[in-house]
Amino acid sequence: MAAARIPVSDLKKKLDAKKNLVVVDVREKSEVKDTGAIPGAIHIPMGQIEKRAGELPKNAEIVFY
Repeated sequence: MAAARIPVSDLKKKLDAKKNLVVVDVREKSEVKDTGAIPGAIHIPMGQIEKRAGELPKNAEIVFY
């Protein structure tokens, strides 16, 4: 499936429905510390996505922010 942008309201609905969804925070550690994160999100900085892609489930919808 191709990557697509989704509105925050759609993400909220998916999180509330507890769908098979994985949220990945791609910001740097300092950004997460300064502004917080979505509860339950996995933190993988953008520069590490390719190297750590094996940590992400194959059978889930993945949302990067």
